[in-house]
Amino acid sequence: MKKKNTKKHASSKRRIGDFELILIALVLIFASYTGWYVWRANDSQAEAEATLSAEIDDENTKIVAGSKGTVRIPELNVKLSVPGGLKDLTYSIDRQTDEHGTETVYAYLSSETMLKLDDQCAAEGGALGVLKKSSGRADESKEHVIAHKQQVGDSIKQLGDHYLTYTKPQAACGNPDVSKRKQQELSSQLMTALQSATLLQ
Repeated sequence: MKKKNTKKHASSKRRIGDFELILIALVLIFASYTGWYVWRANDSQAEAEATLSAEIDDENTKIVAGSKGTVRIPELNVKLSVPGGLKDLTYSIDRQTDEHGTETVYAYLSSETMLKLDDQCAAEGGALGVLKKSSGRADESKEHVIAHKQQVGDSIKQLGDHYLTYTKPQAACGNPDVSKRKQQELSSQLMTALQSATLLQ
């Protein structure tokens, strides 16, 4: 009888040992999978950032670094308070000088969000419209401004001896089924945001 009890005890120990081995194996598998998943996520993010950076350099487009809901466009010497959906705003600058030597600066606008929806929604095409900085006073050409506003949906803000004019996009970028709704939403937010524009200090 004593011998029989000893066998049962040994069998019980063996089963506990088997369970511990299985548990250790499961922990190792889980740890390996978690490590692989984290590495893969970081690698994918780094690759995406590198690709985006390359695209921005190639297209001469700048990402506005949003902080506390503020975006800055140094070429226009302005900053805007924007909602969260516009913190990834991008722009491309175009400068034009008329026959009198007066320079007008255009910032063609888009966002990383728009570019992800459709690669035809880059800043160069003004996917989210155009912000224009002109010298002089907006009210001096009031009739022209009002007519222009009614045609294309502009918003105007006087800043010192210059004024900003925002023109909404006139057509959907890329595939309208994919981009149009977001484009309308963000361009409406930009029109509102223009009224918060101030000069950079």
